[in-house]
Amino acid sequence: MRDALSAVRNLEQLLRSINVGPKAIGKVLPDVHAACRPFVSEVRELLDAVGKHLDDTGCIHSLVDHMTPPVAELERALGVAMKKTMNAKGRLELEPVVSKAADELETALDVVGLLEESVAGRDLTVAISEIARECFEAPSEENAIGVTATFEPTSCEVTVAPRAVIRLMRTCVSLVAEKSPNPSVFVGKRGSKCGFWVEPGAGGDSASVNPVPLIASSAACADAAARAMGGRIEVSEDGSTASVTWPLSTDS
Repeated sequence: MRDALSAVRNLEQLLRSINVGPKAIGKVLPDVHAACRPFVSEVRELLDAVGKHLDDTGCIHSLVDHMTPPVAELERALGVAMKKTMNAKGRLELEPVVSKAADELETALDVVGLLEESVAGRDLTVAISEIARECFEAPSEENAIGVTATFEPTSCEVTVAPRAVIRLMRTCVSLVAEKSPNPSVFVGKRGSKCGFWVEPGAGGDSASVNPVPLIASSAACADAAARAMGGRIEVSEDGSTASVTWPLSTDS
């Protein structure tokens, strides 16, 4: 699957380069076309295996539905392009189709990776604050989301796949940032829960979080991943708050 995405991204770069001629592009079209054909079926096969460990498989169906149209359109466009000489007009027509498909597939595969990591990743017992700090300390992308963060002095622990939880935290921040550009984050205990809460407003130390691209099934798939690790994702109806939490252990 990743090889197919790499092939599509490579074609995207070739189409954009003024130093690459039509013959060079024409030579790679059949390989990209062949790589796209089994893409959806391979993703579906992986998700079917992952789905056996999830309480709710609804997000899996939504994810496959999301990927199918751009792959089908890309396969159609490549089939047409292979029958023609790749002139300037053909490049201009093909480039947006390739770029859109690459972006959609990359986003969907990111969610697939989250689901896979949540059920197959190595579980560790870690303080929720340590996972949050790693989330904040990741190299900042140009479009990183600025937040203010407050950490409870005595952090609670969770037994999870940490890399999956970092992705869940980034998802929560990305969801709320659509409504509140610079949200606040609280990490620690609230009531009977241990977790990571994202809300509007300010307060705490400045930090940044690398965003994740969102699709319609992002919140549902994030919740499915959290449930696989014994937690929950909760997003308010208006999208202004989001959290990833676990029940407090008896030792906390």
